Amino acid sequence: MSFGRDKSTYTADEVIAVLQRTYLPTIITEGKDDYFVFRRLEGYFSPLQVSLLPVGSKGCALSVFDRREELPQNLRVAFIVDKDNWVFVGIPDQYRVESLITTDGYSIENDLFVDGNLCSLMHADEFESFSRDVAEYMKWYSFAASQIMGGMNCKLDHPIDVIVPRGRSLNAAFQASVGMDSYPEDLYASLMSEYERVLRGKSLILLLLRYLNAKGRPATYRRAALLEIGAARSGDRMNAIREQVATLLQTG
Repeated sequence: MSFGRDKSTYTADEVIAVLQRTYLPTIITEGKDDYFVFRRLEGYFSPLQVSLLPVGSKGCALSVFDRREELPQNLRVAFIVDKDNWVFVGIPDQYRVESLITTDGYSIENDLFVDGNLCSLMHADEFESFSRDVAEYMKWYSFAASQIMGGMNCKLDHPIDVIVPRGRSLNAAFQASVGMDSYPEDLYASLMSEYERVLRGKSLILLLLRYLNAKGRPATYRRAALLEIGAARSGDRMNAIREQVATLLQTG
């Protein structure tokens, strides 16, 4: 299935128009960047002639989900989206629906990070430095999470090097720029205990790549390669998604 032109993001109207013309069981995902991860699902369900449809954003996927009554009644569709901030505040009631599958962690990067045991790619000294950076980063992250949990907007995609320079403490200038004079210690401890699941996935991967791509290292990695490793190792989280998709697409 194709939209017929190269775009990174689509409107709900465009996606619904495509779905109204197909009979194939369909998996709707967020972004094209994740296609190489979820295409394993497409291959797994090949006897069902399943189509994988990345729509470009969570917003678009949820908009289509909200309008699913406009789809053909006999069309079997599974939606897969990242939890994102829902990992802090919980999934809204209207999205606690079987046909909307969410990642276990903040995003698919988190699920693959855990499934692939990506920390094992580091040497002991690298892991020690990585863990120290994560501990510093999480001081700001717990502050940001507390704001989100309080109903405020908070940007989570600041460059990691601005927040915590490699091997150093949390950047005081950055703290001042975001109005952070302290962090919630109880929430910090809770988030640190499961940082692999709750820390924004793209930031987690970048913190890891900081050490896996260090100068002089014999082997280096790209984000896509790390996610491919996680997908190939197919642990509990990806298996859970696959089982949920199987239930939806095989039974309708």
